[in-house]
Amino acid sequence: MNAIKELITAASILLALASCGPGNIYEKAVELPKEGWSYQDTVCFYFAIKDTSAHYDFWLDIDHDATYAFQNVYTQFHTTYPDGTKKDQTLSLELADKNGLWNGTCHGDRCSIHIPLQSNAYFNQSGSYTICLEQYMRESPITGIRKIQLAIAKSPEPDESSR
Repeated sequence: MNAIKELITAASILLALASCGPGNIYEKAVELPKEGWSYQDTVCFYFAIKDTSAHYDFWLDIDHDATYAFQNVYTQFHTTYPDGTKKDQTLSLELADKNGLWNGTCHGDRCSIHIPLQSNAYFNQSGSYTICLEQYMRESPITGIRKIQLAIAKSPEPDESSR
């Protein structure tokens, strides 16, 4: 009976801790065409920022086949700010290490990886933002990338004892 009480207590504590996290302010997953991801298949995410005093963490979750032919996927990120300003950035998203072992986790023929993009970032404008990704590889289409998810969460507040 004590073991059951301890298990319930532990589960309650874990649930309480999980609910204390900052939570995502934005999260969207986009399935890519089975035929492959071509240059024309731009993946766009639309979100609004209200709190310009907060800091934010961004990450991508990518699902891909274990037979994906490359170590990485080169992408171009196109960000549009509320005032219409645009910023472009090329990023290599590393899906495997230099030995060809997949980063992240694989189950059977499917792999997924969590890629932090930016931590503790801030927005100096409130309003609507757009982030569009396009694949920037030497081949088009590339096959094996199944899903891309962008998530944004408020950064955790720094611990008072670490200041």
